Amino acid sequence: MINTEYLLFYPSVEVGGAEMLFARLADELANLGHKVTVLDSEKKIIFKHIQNEAVELIVVSEGDPVLIKSKYILAFASHIANIARYIHKDSLGRLLFWNVHPLNGIYLPPIIGEKIFHIGINWLKSVNRFFFQEEDDVRKVALAYLIKNRAFVCMDGECSDTLSRYYAGIRIGDYVPVPVPKLSLDVTHDRSISLNDTVTFLWYGRLCDFKCYGLIYLIKRIASFKNANSLIKLIIVGDGPYRKTVQKALKKFNVEASLLGTLPNKEALELIATNADIAFAMGTAALETSALGIPTILAPASFGPIKNNYRFNWFYNTTHYNLGSFVKSNSNVEGLTIEELLFELRANFAKHSNLSSSYVEKNHRMDHVVKLIEYFAAHSTMDFSNFANITQYKRPFLNRFSKYCINKFNVLTKIN
Repeated sequence: MINTEYLLFYPSVEVGGAEMLFARLADELANLGHKVTVLDSEKKIIFKHIQNEAVELIVVSEGDPVLIKSKYILAFASHIANIARYIHKDSLGRLLFWNVHPLNGIYLPPIIGEKIFHIGINWLKSVNRFFFQEEDDVRKVALAYLIKNRAFVCMDGECSDTLSRYYAGIRIGDYVPVPVPKLSLDVTHDRSISLNDTVTFLWYGRLCDFKCYGLIYLIKRIASFKNANSLIKLIIVGDGPYRKTVQKALKKFNVEASLLGTLPNKEALELIATNADIAFAMGTAALETSALGIPTILAPASFGPIKNNYRFNWFYNTTHYNLGSFVKSNSNVEGLTIEELLFELRANFAKHSNLSSSYVEKNHRMDHVVKLIEYFAAHSTMDFSNFANITQYKRPFLNRFSKYCINKFNVLTKIN
């Protein structure tokens, strides 16, 4: 049996905000003297980004659970229904789930789940109740037990609101905001933009399903300007499976842009600090740009095209620590157009720069977040072994059949 004080569980898939978040958190907990162990996948993405050599690693794979004895077990809510397939059901430790994406606690059917959610959350509820009732029920029961035992926290109000809209009677009021990484670069409050200067718009984030439509909407709005390419310079920092979709949108709307792909974090921040007049981002990326004093717009999240009347909002005006919100029918009630953003940048850059950095300093400092993690972990009454018994269920036939087909396809692909 492996013995530790804090066990951080998240089998990494790719370099992303969740992986970097756990790496930074593991470092900070270890720096405070805690014994920290990370359960990572064979890709070891989290572990590769950890700086503190005292942090230990355990490689795990689904279906081969490891036996753990830990004071506290911290996991992301994306694994609320299958954590016992990685950690043995007889393991010891107080469990705390952290919801860092609005849909982490909701079952999404393979391939079509995000599209159904984009149509409407009630449509997703109906599909799940008809085809995937077991997957739906196990998550609802698990959430009820976790909330009752103070073992579930959300990163922001968007996560809490989405779960409340989906699960009748579920209310979550405990928050642990995502911390801003410690930056070593100077902020830029004293920059000014004259009337005839080209303004640099910078998009910062992965080009994935729920992020790319916000970028495409920004491209469309830029294209609505006469001589847009001489007024606005667009830089895109980030990469992902929707890169070609973004390139098609740039060509379609005749907008010039520098697609720089994924850059090492320090290199990306240096580029942003010296080039960006305004940043469009969500999640950790929005925290980083704001901390640098770059006026930051909270990019909209959507699994489909965004209507032309959507307006942009300053990140520092967000509530309940929100790091991103899915576009809703009334999202355009308040906010700014591109024209109004340009005016504000030229007239009040220092104001928006100071408000951006001050918001992050007040709400997302790492030491503040670590204290909240320590507090909620200490007050959780959810024993892992009890939770593992609660979440034992048989996966629906459609799930098992689709997984069988995927595995067979992967085997045949390797053979060929």
